[in-house]
Amino acid sequence: MAYNRTYLLKRIFRAQLLVRRIQKEHKGLPMTEIYRQYIANEFHISKATFDRWMGVNVPLEMNKIEQRAKRKQK
Repeated sequence: MAYNRTYLLKRIFRAQLLVRRIQKEHKGLPMTEIYRQYIANEFHISKATFDRWMGVNVPLEMNKIEQRAKRKQK
């Protein structure tokens, strides 16, 4: 469990980068196999969480956090 949203988004981004790299190396490997062979052991998350993480638009979410922080400072 992440202790704040920024940390969680960084973890999600790392997982997404790893998946992209694996997809380039192993063309046609299903997401389920990528999860089982690489993600489950490294990130200790469930398959449902993995599927949810792959759908997160990290840059957009980070921009939202930055905008909120700027508004708080004013």
